[in-house]
Amino acid sequence: MSDLPTLHTKLISSFTARSHSTSLPLLSTAKLALLKSSVLVPTQATISTNPQLLSQARDILEIGALTSIYLSDTESFSRDAAGFHTALEVLNSEGSGDAEKGWQWGDFVRYPVTLERWLMEGSYDKVWEATRKGKTPAEEFDVFTKILVQTLRSEIATSAQRAYPSLPISNAKNLLFLDTEKEVLQFARERDWDIRDGRIYFPPDEEYDGADIPDTASVTAAKSAIHSGTIIENTIGYANELEQIV
Repeated sequence: MSDLPTLHTKLISSFTARSHSTSLPLLSTAKLALLKSSVLVPTQATISTNPQLLSQARDILEIGALTSIYLSDTESFSRDAAGFHTALEVLNSEGSGDAEKGWQWGDFVRYPVTLERWLMEGSYDKVWEATRKGKTPAEEFDVFTKILVQTLRSEIATSAQRAYPSLPISNAKNLLFLDTEKEVLQFARERDWDIRDGRIYFPPDEEYDGADIPDTASVTAAKSAIHSGTIIENTIGYANELEQIV
């Protein structure tokens, strides 16, 4: 497609400038050009005579996936990420230097893999620390880490509620990975927990008859109680979504 190089250049400029409103129409036009050039879903046969075309397809689909992240459009992200991976795989099979450069994303690949391992181990404190602002290898990860932390926090809260009648607010702050007691109170109100005398009182749960425990042991015991397959099952999916970025 004769105008594909021009579209490719314009799209890179628009994305670099963070002009996502401009990038969207350019992306649509560029994807149509890729489709007409038979590289939107590339094969070795279609790019054997023009590897540069596939490299441009990779860039366009990568920008599409990243733009979707910035716009919180998970559906478009999934589509573009899948196409981006396909382009990378074909480039890699061709053995081009460009592909080798693309696959040398050690930190980007290592990050979701490490999160997944920590989730399997039940090392939720490590997961929380690694997802804090400035700790991710790129800002595009932040959308997914927010979802991961929210889900993890919700599951911890549910398990703590089932395990104990009450917890001190200060311990709940550490357990739920919240920064301030004000955030704990807001979180508790959202879940209709009873707050009085410096403690959070959970609604009775018919499945559990847990007795209150000393304050110093609350956090440790609660974290042991939540180390279950249920939390891992619910959160591991988000770790896998993180991996799609790369």
